[in-house]
Amino acid sequence: MAKPNPMLDRLETERFILKPLGRIEAYQIGRANWNHDPEIMRNLIHSPRPLDPWRWLKKMVWVNGKSKFSHAIVPKEGGDAIGIHGITLQKHRSAVLVVAVHDRQWWGRKVVAEVRRAIIDHAFEKQVLDRICCTVQARNTASVFNYKKLGFKHVGTLHQAQCDPVSGELFDTLVFELLRPDWEKQRKPSRND
Repeated sequence: MAKPNPMLDRLETERFILKPLGRIEAYQIGRANWNHDPEIMRNLIHSPRPLDPWRWLKKMVWVNGKSKFSHAIVPKEGGDAIGIHGITLQKHRSAVLVVAVHDRQWWGRKVVAEVRRAIIDHAFEKQVLDRICCTVQARNTASVFNYKKLGFKHVGTLHQAQCDPVSGELFDTLVFELLRPDWEKQRKPSRND
């Protein structure tokens, strides 16, 4: 009998429980909290309007238990999920990450960095990955800052690669990656510690 994928593990950070989601749970949280949020729809889903239920299920549910995993971000103090973090495994032990925090009370409170650190550490520690690659809109300075803080390197720019679905404005997409050796260097204490 095959061991379950470590990306199905329940994780904890200082402030959050990262609860693995099944397909229906991911659908319910995402559609209920993102589909009618114009900012999330515009920037994450690249749609100027809500998606119908079937299209949401087809396009937005990042869960299959084999190569796509999602975790609800739930405060330890209790309450509903404040967002979802997704990871999609790709060829050659690589993965792509995506995250959305829909509870605006948590915006600006370093949720993404804390959650991403736990997911990244878990994936590398459990030998699931050797590389994580992410793309971000160049105009999303908060995400760019988070990637750099987590040790990702900017490895390329896709010029005018995306179009704002509302304004029609073209914008650049930045590509960041984190390799296992770079992550391991971050984990080693310096001589001054």
